[in-house]
Amino acid sequence: MENAEQLGSESVEVLDLNEEVVARYTFAVEEAGDVRQMLISASNVAGRHPHESEHWMRTVLLAQADMVTKGLHVRDHDFPDLLGDVNAFHAKFGQEYLGKPRMLSADLHDFRVNFHDEETHEYRDEYPKLTDAVERKDRRDILNTLELQLDALCDSIWVVLGTADLQFGRQVFFEAWRRVVAANMAKVRVEVKDDGERNCADTGRAAKFDIGKPPGWTAPDHRDLVADNAIFDEVFGVPEPEAEFMGTNQ
Repeated sequence: MENAEQLGSESVEVLDLNEEVVARYTFAVEEAGDVRQMLISASNVAGRHPHESEHWMRTVLLAQADMVTKGLHVRDHDFPDLLGDVNAFHAKFGQEYLGKPRMLSADLHDFRVNFHDEETHEYRDEYPKLTDAVERKDRRDILNTLELQLDALCDSIWVVLGTADLQFGRQVFFEAWRRVVAANMAKVRVEVKDDGERNCADTGRAAKFDIGKPPGWTAPDHRDLVADNAIFDEVFGVPEPEAEFMGTNQ
């Protein structure tokens, strides 16, 4: 942690029952969020006070809460904060957006859409090359095309999340994502009986691989997340009453 200051760092203090600091953990911004390391550090303190196990657990939880309050990513490094990484990239190059949900300018919108297409096509275009390499049993070309497809997937995700970050911001997107996850986990594998009857609505996709919406499934509703937006502020000056946004979400 010798270069923590130049990288940017945050510290978390652990207090004892008398509200005195018994430990202070400093994390480089790039490393903040490694919960395992924080627990290891905290356990060293606990080892010196074995009779205060409950207090140790309380201090660990308080330290985690403090990190969340300071905006540090509380996560296992085995699962990177993808949008956080993209947000840091935008901040580095002066493109960070911290405002309300907004409409992208026409030139930025077109730039982002073309960027999406470019990266998606890079993944798609490697498939025939991979098929050919497999048919020829060419180890080198198989390895190369797999590597290019992996890189293209990373780039595609980076670009899509970048657009989400620039238009909606992390907080709104994270909550929308949480809702989408809950809705998707309520879906079912598509099953088609011999008579053609399906256990869910027909999506037009290949049933062999498809996941569908069972009867009674409810789509996530994000209107409350975007009701307070920069477009309304600019066009109308003040938001319309909340009732304006009630209705059926498709």
